[in-house]
Amino acid sequence: MHVLVAGCGWLGTAIGRGLVLLGERVTWIRRDRGRAEALAALGIVPLALDLSAPGAEAALPAADAIVACQSASSDGA
Repeated sequence: MHVLVAGCGWLGTAIGRGLVLLGERVTWIRRDRGRAEALAALGIVPLALDLSAPGAEAALPAADAIVACQSASSDGA
């Protein structure tokens, strides 16, 4: 199963790690490219993407499930 985890704070990280341990394929979505790339060491495919940006949905890969753990942007939007 391929799972997208949007938001990589403490909750998203714990969920992603657990899914990897279960043998699932996981893609993490994070706004910051540098932070997204750092997650690759955990065996998870990083995707730097601001989900609030117009057209962001076009960059999302196909997935069997989505876990939404993202926080609001810094401006509260």
